[in-house]
Amino acid sequence: MLMEQLGFHHRLDGLWCDGVRLSDIADAFETPCYAYSLARLDFQLRRFARAFEGLNVLPCYAAKANNNPEILRHIANHANHANLPWGMDAVSGGELKVGLDAGFAPERMLFSGVGKKDTELEFAIEHAIVINIESLFELESIIAIAKLRGLRARIGLRVNPDVDAHTHPKISTGQKKNKFGLSESMLDAALGRINEASECIHVAGISSHIGSQIIDISAWKTAALYLVKLADSFHTSGHKTLEFIDFGGGFPVRYEGDAEPPGIEAFAEIIRSALQNCQTTATKRLRIVVEPGRWVTAEFGGLLTRVIGVKEHFIVVDASMTELIRPALYDARHEIVFENNLSFPEEGQRFDVVGPVCESSDVLVQNICLKNVPKKNQLAVVLQAGAYGFSMASNYNLRPLPPEILISGEQMTVIRQRQKA
Repeated sequence: MLMEQLGFHHRLDGLWCDGVRLSDIADAFETPCYAYSLARLDFQLRRFARAFEGLNVLPCYAAKANNNPEILRHIANHANHANLPWGMDAVSGGELKVGLDAGFAPERMLFSGVGKKDTELEFAIEHAIVINIESLFELESIIAIAKLRGLRARIGLRVNPDVDAHTHPKISTGQKKNKFGLSESMLDAALGRINEASECIHVAGISSHIGSQIIDISAWKTAALYLVKLADSFHTSGHKTLEFIDFGGGFPVRYEGDAEPPGIEAFAEIIRSALQNCQTTATKRLRIVVEPGRWVTAEFGGLLTRVIGVKEHFIVVDASMTELIRPALYDARHEIVFENNLSFPEEGQRFDVVGPVCESSDVLVQNICLKNVPKKNQLAVVLQAGAYGFSMASNYNLRPLPPEILISGEQMTVIRQRQKA
């Protein structure tokens, strides 16, 4: 999956990211550390614009995937050939604040999540940020805060369509057994309460998000058609305040061993088709919101690590589940590439790449086949690590958080220093 010249790639003299040799980064900043390719990030942003060309779309980057302030700033300020502005989807008060600081306009931000505290809700209401509500108790809190402040809160109704995305159970969010969104019966109750408190609450949109890493495109299509039908019913029943339909995210990327997943273009086509089938002109005119996160940043990031030693079939490296917890948490399969040591799927010696954390689950990559036994201090990079890598990192075993290095052409810039031990 190494990409020639764009992002991470192998040359005769070792591993590179764009115009910077990874060994130079490892020598300068030690390992483990994260490296990010600005060229790959911009490639994804341009590809998104091409896929959704002609649609009245607002992409809201899901900040939980990678919330480094410099990355957020770059996405907020990005202008491509279509001059497509980006918004941001936040799931905490901290993300709201870092998003505003990064330059995202409040009117292009969403606040999602099932357990928002009153202080977070108050902050969002005061900044006129749309709040995607997910429960009746949250709706009551919003009404109370808006009345107290003399403001009119802008909300989206996140519905749970009870659609099985056929993804990993821990990243499924659109079924009744999941904690997310409003069920159909809850939605009716919410609309009744909103009508009673219309002076302090404004329904700006409806939304759904059925999961992450969605390979089954038919499930996403079912959810999209459900939303369009729901928007039609809003308009025909007299609810005239809708401004947008938020189709959520879940756009997949390819990890080690996966088949090539559906492209972003396929999801854009589903939206086009769903809108063509809507029953009201008002629904066709609504703004389209989507929430790409992993799709934007997964492939632009790599986790650099060095070999500590080899024991039987275990390659022990200095990176661990504290830097990249996805393999331990989701059974995720990342690709790892060792400098000057190519992998061979059908021949060679098989290894598990493990970290130094005192947990049996501290395994980064399983069953990799290498031509040669790695040597002490040999450099490697774990790929597809730009999303849910650093943002889920921890200090378990009192390990300091790693630095993050942004690569632009031949320049490397520290965008987060290594945490002091």
